[in-house]
Amino acid sequence: MNVAKTFVMLSILTYMGKVVKADETGDLTSAKVIPDVLSGVDLTHGVHLTVKYGDVTVDTKGLSLTRAQTASAPSVEITDLVGNLLSTLKLQESSLYTLVISDPDAPSPAMPSSREFLHWLVINAPGGDLTKGTEVEPYTGPTPPAGTHRYVVSLFLQPDSGVIRVPKPASRNRFRTKAFAEQYGLGDPVQAGYFTVAAPGFE
Repeated sequence: MNVAKTFVMLSILTYMGKVVKADETGDLTSAKVIPDVLSGVDLTHGVHLTVKYGDVTVDTKGLSLTRAQTASAPSVEITDLVGNLLSTLKLQESSLYTLVISDPDAPSPAMPSSREFLHWLVINAPGGDLTKGTEVEPYTGPTPPAGTHRYVVSLFLQPDSGVIRVPKPASRNRFRTKAFAEQYGLGDPVQAGYFTVAAPGFE
């Protein structure tokens, strides 16, 4: 490949990276997911997270879903930016991931005294395949009692492909994603998004 073509490709990749990073962190900052739940998102690993409830894909825009739509655990796929499942790539076989879904608005956005309520915690997922990971806390669907709640999905790459051992929390209440990540040396998530669910009467 000649120098001119190489320069053009690098320029395109750099531009794409800036757009993706600004878009994702900007949305999360606007919704106060950063700093309420996360300190930031580290997109340098080139990982793409697809979380779906039925045909609806969770993104960084905070789309509105219902209790019925989110009653069961979502499907989760972790791929590279080209779309290859990490769990099928030899270079990613030893990479382990942690997925967290939490509610920073429990029991109500006006008085989030239980921030964060833990809805799902899976660790040690090889290549991001959650079916092969360890489910520390099984999925439970959103049931907000008041207001419209944010539900934050955070994907962490475990350092040095190391297995982490996490005891089952005594309570789902007052989980802290940032403190959890710091305790286990996870750093910032490599991808994140969020959706919202409204309590009855707040739709």
